[in-house]
Amino acid sequence: MAQPQQTPDNSAPSLCHSRYADEALRRQPWCSICASTTDLEAHHVIWLERGGADSLANLAVLCATHHALVHSDPSWDRRVHDRFFGVRSPLCAGLLDGAL
Repeated sequence: MAQPQQTPDNSAPSLCHSRYADEALRRQPWCSICASTTDLEAHHVIWLERGGADSLANLAVLCATHHALVHSDPSWDRRVHDRFFGVRSPLCAGLLDGAL
């Protein structure tokens, strides 16, 4: 009988529907915003429904709290997008230092 696949203690299975989510969490086991190592999820920086690719290059690792903020607050979505692609804006200056 096959053993169930185990996930590391610091990363629950991602809610992201991507075949690359587990790899993103393995490569970066901390939140890109707050560096938390618990309740991690993969996030499509450019959302799939907005034409983003389902690729490792389009995934950011976020804790569940920040992932929810990104999906509910356009300013947080923009901060993560800009930081992920190397754009520094006054909105995110200092907030995400060392992230992504």
